[in-house]
Amino acid sequence: MVDVGLGFLASLLIAGLAYQQQKLDRYGALLAVFIGTIIVITGGWLFAAMMIWFFISSSLVGHWAKQHKPMRSWQQVFASGAIPTVISIWYGFNPDATIPLLYASAIAVATSDTWSSELGRWSKVQPVHITKRVRVPVGTDGAISGLGMLAGFLGAISVSVFVGGSLVVIFIGVIGNLIDSLLGTVQDKIKLLTNTGVNFLSQLLSVGLLILWFIGPW
Repeated sequence: MVDVGLGFLASLLIAGLAYQQQKLDRYGALLAVFIGTIIVITGGWLFAAMMIWFFISSSLVGHWAKQHKPMRSWQQVFASGAIPTVISIWYGFNPDATIPLLYASAIAVATSDTWSSELGRWSKVQPVHITKRVRVPVGTDGAISGLGMLAGFLGAISVSVFVGGSLVVIFIGVIGNLIDSLLGTVQDKIKLLTNTGVNFLSQLLSVGLLILWFIGPW
């Protein structure tokens, strides 16, 4: 029960500060408190620390990049936190040694994508569209740049530190970032696929690939 109370208070404090700083809207903050509490209860403080790192580092990167974005909604919090929460609950029932790698990989995808998109806007060279392979304006969906990929790589590394610098986590983080860019190319064709949906799917597909790897015959 101590972890439940401390987890709730820690989540409430962080979400409250984010709401005060206009990083989260009201419902986004409430969902963040719920997710944070569940993760502490089921995954422990290591899992919670990774989620906190994602949120704090993403906010700092956005601040450094001078990107004044609207407050994160509950949909955006859900897109970033739903899969890690499910993995954390899974770990609570089945504390297998591979599950922290799945959890860290999910966080690495979200972190890599955020760092890449935020810092990639500083690139002095126009990014390249990932499928058309032509130069496009900065901020175009499906575009990648050297600076953006480097930032995403560093973001994945920063999360891997929590699980001993796992190369698997770094790899999945970078792959997830690329999947996000690929999915971004079809947003205009699929009207229901928003940027939030792309973020969720890229995380889901990346973690799914890792699960297939773990259970495969090789």
